[in-house]
Amino acid sequence: MISTFSLTLLVLLIGVSLLILIVYLIGRVHELELKTTNAFASSSNVANTKPQKPHKIFSGLRGQQLWDQYVNLAGGREDEYDLLQDQDRFFALTELHLRTLLKAGLRSQSDTTSSIPPNPLNLTTLRGEFESYLPTSQAARIYTIGQSLGTNDSESDTRSSAVSEARDLIDQIAMAIGADRSLADNVMFAFE
Repeated sequence: MISTFSLTLLVLLIGVSLLILIVYLIGRVHELELKTTNAFASSSNVANTKPQKPHKIFSGLRGQQLWDQYVNLAGGREDEYDLLQDQDRFFALTELHLRTLLKAGLRSQSDTTSSIPPNPLNLTTLRGEFESYLPTSQAARIYTIGQSLGTNDSESDTRSSAVSEARDLIDQIAMAIGADRSLADNVMFAFE
């Protein structure tokens, strides 16, 4: 018969072994990421002979200037500010802005002091705080749709038409900035 002490010792030994294995695997993943990053950097240095400046996210553009540049890029203009490398970040920022407006509209149903958020809107992401802009008419419409989603109507038709209208408007915004239709899926995920 195995004693409780032996069993506890065995469980402790297995736990410590698993912990060591996890730490080892994390270290190996980190090494692999460094090697991949270094290999990518060295191959891009060979291909790109001009000296590189430190990268500034969105090239220092903010708010409406940033929005206008991405609209111009979607329209086929040249990337004069080297914004294509930050395109995914911009799409994520726009997604966050749209979600924030919808949530503010939802909250306005229960909070009488709530008002439409300012435009441009300062949003905090993992990379820091950024000033995000949407055209005023579209921002106001998204906020109003959020209010419609917040009503406690028993009619599912009202809610589904608000969701449909939001998807259509978000698709228009996505087309304006060169994003794909998944922007609407990502924004509306929590509201459907």
